[in-house]
Amino acid sequence: MSEQQQPKPRTDVKQPAEPAPRKTAPQRPIEAEEDESPWICRGMD
Repeated sequence: MSEQQQPKPRTDVKQPAEPAPRKTAPQRPIEAEEDESPWICRGMD
């Protein structure tokens, strides 16, 4: 039974990790846009 409890906490850790990768996914496309318009990056700076 103790083994079943172990996988339970592991799922909890995966839940918070899901939002983390989601934030990185949107950042990737944004970076590509910045690469296309480097001048925009300078203006933002």
